Amino acid sequence: MAVLLSNCRLGVRRAEPGGRDAHGAPTSRGWGAVGELLPGYADEGPDAAGEVDEVDSRPWTLGLDPALWPVARGDVVVDGAGREWLVLTADLETNSACHAIDWVRVTAHSRAGGGTRP
Repeated sequence: MAVLLSNCRLGVRRAEPGGRDAHGAPTSRGWGAVGELLPGYADEGPDAAGEVDEVDSRPWTLGLDPALWPVARGDVVVDGAGREWLVLTADLETNSACHAIDWVRVTAHSRAGGGTRP
């Protein structure tokens, strides 16, 4: 297992490329199927200072097994319990001395209601 102190099993639904919107920005057609669920962890961050919104504004930090790399903004991370997170950032963290502790650090928002908004 590459992720230390795992507290759940996580997989990735990758955003499928679509066309472009009226402003020329790339759009997504949706997400692909969930791949393999691997050990990982999910940690909810503190309340975002000064932000009041109708949805939960706390970012989550997710730790994924490097076998799930690449992970990109707009992908959806899922766990075996049915929770989902919309990826904001993802970075592959490697250790040159010991690759057994490599991991993917993801910052995400909880995805409520299955929409494209957190």
